[in-house]
Amino acid sequence: MTANKRVLFISKELIGADLAYRLKIEGCDVKLFIESDSDKDCFNGMVDKTADWQAELDWVGKNGLIVFDDVGYGETQDTLRKKGYLVVGGSGDGDKLELNRQYGQEVLKTSGVLINASFETLHLTPQEAIEHIKEHKGSWVVKHDAHNTTLTYVSVLDDGSDAIDVLSRYSSLSNERDQFSIQKKVSGVELAVGRFFNGNDWVGPIVFNREHKHLCNDDIGPMGEETGTLMWYEADEQNRMFQETLAKLKSHLQTSNYIGYVDVNCIITDKNTIYPLEITSRFGSSTNQLQSELHISAWFDFFLALAKGEAYNLEYKKGYG
Repeated sequence: MTANKRVLFISKELIGADLAYRLKIEGCDVKLFIESDSDKDCFNGMVDKTADWQAELDWVGKNGLIVFDDVGYGETQDTLRKKGYLVVGGSGDGDKLELNRQYGQEVLKTSGVLINASFETLHLTPQEAIEHIKEHKGSWVVKHDAHNTTLTYVSVLDDGSDAIDVLSRYSSLSNERDQFSIQKKVSGVELAVGRFFNGNDWVGPIVFNREHKHLCNDDIGPMGEETGTLMWYEADEQNRMFQETLAKLKSHLQTSNYIGYVDVNCIITDKNTIYPLEITSRFGSSTNQLQSELHISAWFDFFLALAKGEAYNLEYKKGYG
């Protein structure tokens, strides 16, 4: 059946909603749903919007395309696919890979990825995290378990007292039962390796991206969620970093019929050892904007192939975004 080029785009907080506008520019008939109340007025006059995406299922039909840009909708996507809809975004298990970092580490280990024991991720309340750092002095990385919050902190002091101060202040301002991931800090170069998956196999080139978190150059200033990113594509299937990390997840992604973009953020030590830090199982921001600048192929054709579980020869510009 020929695709009707209708796209129902469901966005939680606009992580990938730029793609909704790109798809419209390509000639698609797009309807955008925005879940976040504070973001609902975004894209006004740019893309047609809907207040109820489920009411649009008959409109998009089973030969149109449904795109989810964030975690939290994984089980919904599983259900829609079972009903015959063409869906790109992730899967129920994909949500768990990102939101439960301990589960993600277990899957990486089971899949044969080299894990650093000191990278064990603990999920604790602020007070529990404070007590743990007091007992196990050292530099710690602190991150709120919800990916869209503002608290990410990396210790500077060797005893972790600065991390304790940050957690104490946050605890006084937030729900005391909020969960945080804390992880022992290990020095090295941080680099993520990602790729699109069609439920059965990888599609398109390997994606490398390096995030810049600090507000200013030379790692000066407070950390933002992502203040800058360098990204490029790699066609070599035998690339060492890909083969030692993301490639090993193929069987696991097949079992959950994962369809979308996934990456593994890693640390490369001064001994050239690669260790995974966390899995991101959704579109990246600003990764998808950079991909749009590098892609020659149309997003709709590429997404349609992913949703159908087909191979696709993605044409793209060589170089850096």
